[in-house]
Amino acid sequence: MTEVWLAFALALPPWAALTFVRLRRFLHIAQLEEYFTGQLLRWLAANPDRYLHAAFLMPALAGTVLAAVLVGVSAFRDALPQLDAAAVLVWGGIGAYQAVIRPREPARARKPLVMTARAKRLLAGAFLLAAALVGAAVGLGALAGGRTAAVAGVAAAAGVCAFAGHLLAAANVLLYPVEAAMRRRFEVEAARRVREQAPRVIAITGSAGKTTTKELVAHLLSARHRVLKTPASFNTPMGIARTVNGSLSGHEYFVVEMGAYKRGEIAKLCRLVGGTDVSVITTVNAQHLERFGSLEKTAQAKWEIVEGLKPGGTAVLNFDVAAIRERAQQAGGPRVLSFGLDPGREVDLRGSGVVENEGGLELDVAFRGECVHVATELMAQHNAVNVLAAMGVGLLCGLDLPYMAAALRRFRPPEHRLQPRNLSNGVLVLDDAYNANPEGIIGALEVLGRYEPRRRILVTPGLIEMGSEKAAYHARIGEAAARTCDVALLVGPKQTADIKAAMLAASFPPERLYVTRSLDEAQAVIGRIAAPGDVILYANDLPDQFDESLRV
Repeated sequence: MTEVWLAFALALPPWAALTFVRLRRFLHIAQLEEYFTGQLLRWLAANPDRYLHAAFLMPALAGTVLAAVLVGVSAFRDALPQLDAAAVLVWGGIGAYQAVIRPREPARARKPLVMTARAKRLLAGAFLLAAALVGAAVGLGALAGGRTAAVAGVAAAAGVCAFAGHLLAAANVLLYPVEAAMRRRFEVEAARRVREQAPRVIAITGSAGKTTTKELVAHLLSARHRVLKTPASFNTPMGIARTVNGSLSGHEYFVVEMGAYKRGEIAKLCRLVGGTDVSVITTVNAQHLERFGSLEKTAQAKWEIVEGLKPGGTAVLNFDVAAIRERAQQAGGPRVLSFGLDPGREVDLRGSGVVENEGGLELDVAFRGECVHVATELMAQHNAVNVLAAMGVGLLCGLDLPYMAAALRRFRPPEHRLQPRNLSNGVLVLDDAYNANPEGIIGALEVLGRYEPRRRILVTPGLIEMGSEKAAYHARIGEAAARTCDVALLVGPKQTADIKAAMLAASFPPERLYVTRSLDEAQAVIGRIAAPGDVILYANDLPDQFDESLRV
């Protein structure tokens, strides 16, 4: 019996190390999912081949069963008295082998794990939970006898390692009260700073166009005022609070992007900033439909930004979207500045004559009888709506149309939002890699189509979080791609199956259609086929948790 316990003591550390490695990998997924336990569990359920892939599971399972049987079954112990300890050592050797090879697997994450204070707490908590479960199993097994305790220890150590993703989810739930209290203190401090400094708060939401509109508004205002904007795509309570606590100091305007995955989140953001002076809704579409459940629920969640207006505040709303327009027209609503492109609809700020060329987007903008011509480097027609939204905010802040038209000529597109880049090899890249949505990706394809007779190459993984509508939207993308590109690289065989089917159904030449498992593979193909004069559109870039080539 002593030999078995000595073997167990030697075999356990490799399994502990392997458990730590796997917990760290799933911590990365949890961080990408913004620490939402439900989203992590859905990822685990949807990706069993990446969670419990055979290269890890089969050796681990075989070694665990072998050790448990040889230690626990008396017939084997009597016939081969030393084999039980040897079996435990073999089990430990399998754990050691896995612990050595796992960290060496190539780390190609486009957004690597950031070991923030929260990430460290969650990793430590999950590892301590794993240790507690193994200790409890050994203790309970000891009540039935020493060998039963060894069997229980082997099984528990292998079990917590195999199901490390669920263990991390459990630790996240257990730590939630601690994290909530820490977030609350941080948010209270941010709310106090906003209240004391009292900038005019301009809040922007929408299924698409939030960041571009935020950048446009900040650009228009910054020449005449001190403006603070949330950086990049910071649109969560912690992101906004971090911006306020770290940067708000004597600013006249705070331009804040607000995102949401469910009802109540934007209302919370409005409370965080003490209410808004101007609230903007750019559009409502099927982006994140899987999380919201329906377009109606999406519209309800976005409308919270209007309900969060201070008394006397104004909503700047896209009246081309029925879900927004109908809510705004209900009696007793807030003051509204409406905008749109539909010539058959009455709006305050109208865009018309939208023209796209290689230099960008041009349109005419009219307000109360005055009209100006606007030219900007932004590309694709859907950005005309974002320009109108920003100009609507500018009007409320005292800017006139001619001033804004002149300022917009100097605006540079945000990174990865249909951003043109000329490479040294003569290839033009249209970088639309960030956060594609149904209208945006179709618009980007239309832009690509206008570069004929140059060879037009599409690289896309399609769209995510579209729920039951994914197949239909991917079919639309496939049909548009068949019309507008000469070569297509689809990233992710499962993810892009409907796009491929639609392209082939539209008679797209199969020899010019490539399907790769990862963006790296697609880049390798591009390296072989790209030539001077080509135009390459990168339409969306999947987060790492959706990359079919990456194992956890």
